[in-house]
Parts: sequence; C-alpha cells; structure tokens
Amino acid sequence: MARPASAAVRLLTGEREPVRLATTANIALYGLQTVDGVPAEVGDRVLVKDQTNARDNGIYTASEGQWFRAADARTSRTMQKGTTVHVQEGTVSADFVYVFQTLDPVIGNDAIALAFYLSDDTLGDAVSAASAAAASAAAALTSKNAAATSATNAGTSATAASGSATAAAGSASTAATSATNAGNSATAAAGSASGAATSATNAGNSATAAAGSAGAAAGSATAASTSASNAATSATNAAASALAAATSLAALGYTFSATTTDADPGNGTLRLNNASAASATAAYIDNLDAGGATVSGILDAFDDSTNPIKGQLTLRSKASAAISYVYNVSGAVVDGSGYRKLALAYVSGAGTLPTTANGIWLMFDRAGDKGADGTGTGDFSGPASSVTDNIVTFAGTTGKVGKDSGIKASDLIAGPASAIADNIATFNGTTGKLAKDSGVAVSSLAQKASPTFTGTPAAPTAAPGTNTTQLATTGFVAAAIAGISSVYQAASAVLTALTGIGTAVAGDLIYGTGVGTWGRLAKGTASQALLMNSGGSAPQWGTLPFTKSFESAPQTLTAGGSLILAHGLGVKPPLYVAFIQCTTANSGYAVGDEIPINPALNTTDATVQAISIVPDATNLNVRVGSAAGSIKILNKAGAGFNDITNASWKLVVRAWA
Repeated sequence: MARPASAAVRLLTGEREPVRLATTANIALYGLQTVDGVPAEVGDRVLVKDQTNARDNGIYTASEGQWFRAADARTSRTMQKGTTVHVQEGTVSADFVYVFQTLDPVIGNDAIALAFYLSDDTLGDAVSAASAAAASAAAALTSKNAAATSATNAGTSATAASGSATAAAGSASTAATSATNAGNSATAAAGSASGAATSATNAGNSATAAAGSAGAAAGSATAASTSASNAATSATNAAASALAAATSLAALGYTFSATTTDADPGNGTLRLNNASAASATAAYIDNLDAGGATVSGILDAFDDSTNPIKGQLTLRSKASAAISYVYNVSGAVVDGSGYRKLALAYVSGAGTLPTTANGIWLMFDRAGDKGADGTGTGDFSGPASSVTDNIVTFAGTTGKVGKDSGIKASDLIAGPASAIADNIATFNGTTGKLAKDSGVAVSSLAQKASPTFTGTPAAPTAAPGTNTTQLATTGFVAAAIAGISSVYQAASAVLTALTGIGTAVAGDLIYGTGVGTWGRLAKGTASQALLMNSGGSAPQWGTLPFTKSFESAPQTLTAGGSLILAHGLGVKPPLYVAFIQCTTANSGYAVGDEIPINPALNTTDATVQAISIVPDATNLNVRVGSAAGSIKILNKAGAGFNDITNASWKLVVRAWA
C-alpha cells in the first residue's frame, strides 16, 4: 500500500492531510467514541464515510461535543471528485487511501460518496497476490509429483514394508487430489486478479491474505518434498486463499456494450438503456464478469440496503480514471434470466466509456440501512418549493404539513446540555455559536397583536410636536399639556366671559345691555379678537398682536456650535426668546426646570459664554459661545453664578409673528 504523499505533492494532486481514523459504520457526530477499534481523541481528524445520510460524509475533527468539518474539507472544492485522503490507524482502514467520488458536491445537501483508492500500488499489490497464489499452486503440483514417486518406490518395497506401501499409495492419491485442487485454486485466483484491482476496502485485505497464503504455500511445498500429507495441507490453504480473494472483491471487470436493448448482453458484458450515459435509467449486467466468474450473487446483493437509495454504482474506464459515471441504485435487482437489471438515477460523469474487452470497472458502494422511523406516522409533507438549507416549520395545526421558515439551518447555534422546555435561548458569549437558557418562557411574552402588558411598561419618549404612529408616553403627554397650558388658560377665561352669548351671525352689530353684558357678535377677521373696553358698555373688535408661533425641538448645546432652525412663520418674527431646559440635575436645578436666556448678556465675556439669535424670514440662526460651559447662570439657590454643563441642558427657541 502506498504511503501518504508529502505536503507539496498533496497540494498539487488534491490529496487532503492524512486522517487518524476512518469510520466503518454510521456514527453520531458528537462526543468522543471508538472508531474502527481505536478510541478517538480531541482534535483527531476522522474520515466519516459510512453515514446513513451520505450528505454528512466528509472529514471531521473529533470533539467532546459537536463534531465539525475539518478546516481543509468544508467546501465543494476541498471534497471534489478525485480528492484522496490517507488513513493512519484502525483495525480495518489503517494505511488505506480513500477517494471522494461526488462531482461538485453542495456541502450539507448532496450525498458525498467515498471509495477505496485504486492507485497503481494497490493494483500491483493485488496482482502480486494472485501471482503468489499461482506460484503456491505450482509448488503444490511439484510436491504432488514427488509424492507420487515416493508412492511408487514404496510399492516396489512391499516386501520390506507392505503396510508402508499401502499408506504411501493412499498418500499419493491424497496428494494427487490436493494438486488438482491447487490447480483449480490457481485458475480461480488468476481470474479474480482483475476484480481485486478495484476493491475499495477489501482489496487490501485480499492482498494481505493472498500474500500470507503464498508464504504458507511455499512452506508447504518444501514440506511436500518429503511428505504427501504436507502437500495436501498446502493445496488446501492455497484453495482457501483463492476463495477469500474471490469473495472479498467489490469491483468487477466488464466489457461495455453500446447496445441499449433490454436483453442479456453476453458473457462478461454490460450495457445501459440509453446511448447517452448521462441519460441512462437502467443497466443490464451479465451474470458472468469479464474473467468468466459467476457474480450473480454479488449483483443480487446490490439491493440489500433498506434505504430508498441502495447505494452508488460506478462505471469507470480501466485506462483512464477521468472517464467515469456514477448512478444511484434505487430499486430492487431484477433477474433477467442470465443477466441482472438495475434501476439507475444519474449522479455525475464524464467521457465516453470504452468498448474494449474487459475495459471497464463496475464498482458498487452500498448505502447504510435506513434508520428507525420517528414517533410520527411518516406522512409529513412539505411545500412545492423551498430554499436549500432553510428550516421547516408547521403550516397549519395538523402537524402533518410543513412550510419554509426562511431561516437557514447554518444560522443555528449549539445549545446547553439542558434547558427548560419553551424557554428562550440567548447567546452565551460573543462567538454567535453558543446559546444558553434565558429563563424566559415564550408563553410569558406579550403577543404582537393586541398585547396585554404587566408591571410598568416603558417606551421611548417622542420629541415634542411628533405626529406619527409612535407610542405616546406619559412624559410626551405631560410636555404637550405644559406647552398648551397658557393657551388653555386664556381660552378658559374667554369661554367664561362668553357664557350666555348667542350664536354669532355674520353682519350682526355689537350692542350692549349694560356694563360687562354682551349681546350678539359681529363677524371679525382672522387677525382680530373680541376685546372688552375697560368700563365700556360692550366689547369691541381689536387687531391681535400675534397670530402664529414656533417652538423648536430641544437642541444639543455644543461649545462653539451653530444651529439653523426653520421656523415656518413666513415672515421675520418680531419676538423670539431662548430657554435652556434641564435634562440632568445641574447647579441645583432639577430635570424639567427651564431658564430663559438673554442672548449675549449671560456673562462678562459674551464671546465665549453666551448665545446669539439672528432671525430672518425663514430661519432662526443661532450661535453658541466657545467655552466648555457655554452659558453662565445663577444657581437655583441664588448663591452665585455657575458655568452650566452643556450635556445637562437642551436649548429651546420660541418665536411669534
């Protein structure tokens, strides 16, 4: 068996770094466990090649928790068809080399198939084993001839040892029989050589067994020169070796026929049901391989798996590994009387299969048996289409219909060892890959539609004047009420004064019935208001000083900063004033306190501790002093002046026109 290549050669040929172990059956990809007779350790590279769901096959790193794919084997390119990997240890796979067989696999979606790698060294080993078995048989034949001569001499010496002659004659007869068996063994071993060449796992075992039997045969041949009994033993061992080689092969030599008819293709021949190998849906395989061996029993085993997909059938040119076609075998093997029929589903392939005699390998990789069904009845059905790798959620209340959740499985995280059912998971760390139980049950959360809150729910307070669907908090409502309190008070006074006045009619005159007593009203303009003459007998219309107002949103005070506030009054406001509103306790003032600011007169050095406001018909242009405390104020206790902390106050500007 060839040893693993150097790192440079691996880089050029597509060979992966060696793995320590390779699986021999389906395993749980979690926790430390024994693989191929060897306990796995943390950090071991393990070739996983026998999973029930073949898409989980690949190279993994062993861990006490969840196993993950190795860094050099996580993409389609790193597990491309033809990529090889060497196994270092194991009862079955030590020193074996395996090859990935799936073309451009989509990781996590496509089945990933692996097979024993048939290098030139492997082929040479198998052929050498067969040659050794043949040599063993020849040596046994030589020993038979020597035993026959011995028997003749014993017969001639009947007077001296009549009993010995009888025994020698029996020995000669036994030796002759064993020689015949050895000859048959040699013929069978030679015929199995071509099959041994592509054995994925068993070819190595066959070569080792054949080499061992050859050594045993050589020893028995030496012993046979003096003992016919030993020659018979040697012949028996050689026959057993040949039988083991024949039955351990998983690859068979065949001649490919371009004919597509459903019929016996002839001895050692196979054909497909379509001239295009990529379009074939059935194979017709003769019960004899190209070496003349009956392989119907091997072919019949191709449907033994209980999985819907029984395994993968590979047809490969012996002359070029680049000419190869892979199919899934999904149905029962059908006896066609002298040949077998296989139902195929094309997977991948390239090239034109040669029709030369004994020119292709037929290789079959059996799928693992189907696992036990879950507790459901198995009639769950999904949507007509979905996005690859997305999670399935229920569509309805029957528990039998699914839909695409829109969440990818690759976005999931590993959870804790235990948790409370229905509790929400939160991240445990900053990697985004670990979760913990939050202690909050999903059932305790408020629904999005018509929720019922408990405790004291809180929400962000909207800026004054906000007119959207944003929630209005108690703070927002209080600020709005405070902003209109003066208007309310004035309106209340007017309403009180107007109690008992009739409906105003356009064109009516004002008349009086006594001091403070009003009658019907005359219509005024939008800029007029009803005014009471002091001591007069009736109210009169008068022009209002202001009809429009503006209040800015709270602005951040920045040393040396400037603000442009669009007032929307349409004219340059004749009256405007600035206030600072306390947002964090400062200089004895509490949150919510408001102080009017006289622009440019709040300090002896107005260039650094003052505010200037220059209005125009569109904007209020504001400049703030450059000092860290942009304004100097009298502290609330009246005990002196203090520089404000800019971050503790907001600026509000109001204007009227």
